[in-house]
This record gives sequence, C-alpha cells and structure tokens, in this order.
Amino acid sequence: MTIQFGNIKIGLESQGDPQSRLISEDSLRKLADKKYDPKLGGCDIIICATRTKRDTVKKVDQIANEYDYNTLWISSFWSPTLNKKYLNRAAALNIIEIIKSLIIGQL
Repeated sequence: MTIQFGNIKIGLESQGDPQSRLISEDSLRKLADKKYDPKLGGCDIIICATRTKRDTVKKVDQIANEYDYNTLWISSFWSPTLNKKYLNRAAALNIIEIIKSLIIGQL
C-alpha cells in the first residue's frame, strides 16, 4: 500500500514474517522500484514490519543497499503491566514524528 503527501510517496508493508509477502512477493522491491511495479514503486519512504533478525532483516538491508535507502529500526513499546493501548499509541505517534522529520528534512 502507498500513500501520497504532496510530492512524498510513502510505502507501507505490514507483513514482516519470514513466510510473508515481504519475502514471498518481494513487496519491498515493489515499493522501491518503479520499473518493477509502476503503480507502487518509487516510494521516498518505506515503512515495514519485520522480525528482529534473519531473513526479513536481510531483505530490508538488501533493498536499502540496492536502492540507496537509509534504515531506521524502531521497536514497539512493551510492558507486562503498563497500559498496552497507551503504549501502542505512543509508539505510533513516535513513528509519525519520524516521518514528519524525514519529510521536512530534519533527518
């Protein structure tokens, strides 16, 4: 999926498990490469879920290197006792702030 904010195209991939679209359908390449997928490709920013190691991380690194993207690894907030709904919202707001910083050139 992609969304457009002015001239900035953002690609989103929510499946980051080893047997998911990220690996089996090469979805990151579709988001990165306009020749590979004219409709989805050419994203300025790609946000994707991954595991923390192995195949999915290797795929992210491969696409980032091949298409000259910077990577930023962000972890969710987790606690066995604190309010999960609040922590999820805080993590989402954190990602939004990062995206805004990228768009305006602070990062």
